[in-house]
Amino acid sequence: MLFHCAAGATTVFIITVLALVATLFADPEAPVNNWLNNNAAWMLGLEVVLIAVFGIAAMARDQALTAAEQRATEKPAANAK
Repeated sequence: MLFHCAAGATTVFIITVLALVATLFADPEAPVNNWLNNNAAWMLGLEVVLIAVFGIAAMARDQALTAAEQRATEKPAANAK
C-alpha cells in the first residue's frame, strides 16, 4: 500500500511539473496561471516530502516483511536437524 502512495505522490508531482511547463505557453493573466505561479513552490515541496516519506516507509516495511519471512522459513529447517 505504501508503494501505491509513493506512486500516487509521484504522479501528482509529474502533473504539477507539466502544468507549470504548460503555463509558459498560456495566457500570463489567466487565473489558473496566476494560481500556479503563486502556489507552485509549496506544492512541489510538499510533493517531494510526500514522495520521500512514502518511499522510505515502503522500503522499511518491505525490509521488515522480508526479514520476518526469512526468519519463518529458517525455523523449520533448523528444527529438522
